[in-house]
Amino acid sequence: MVINQTSGVGAAQPVQPLRPQAVQPRASTSTAELSDKAEISLQAKLLQKLRALPDARSEKIEAVRKQIEDGTYESEEKIKAAVERILQDL
Repeated sequence: MVINQTSGVGAAQPVQPLRPQAVQPRASTSTAELSDKAEISLQAKLLQKLRALPDARSEKIEAVRKQIEDGTYESEEKIKAAVERILQDL
C-alpha cells in the first residue's frame, strides 16, 4: 500500500483546547411559577386503599367458594354483613 499524501481532506487535525465560556445567570422567577401540582383521581385513591387491605386467607376463600357452589352460602344476613365489611374497609 502506498500513501502519497498525509494532509488534506480526511487528514488528522490537532485537537484544539476547549475555551471556558462565561455562564450567563438566568433571570429570576417567582416560586409560584416553579411549583408543580399533581391531582390524584378518586379511582387511584380507592386502589390505594384496596392495596392497603390485608391479604385474604386462601383456605377461607376456598371454603366460601365451595359453599357458593353448593348453594349453602347465600343468605341475606351473610350478604349484608359482607357488604358492610367491604364498605367499612373503604
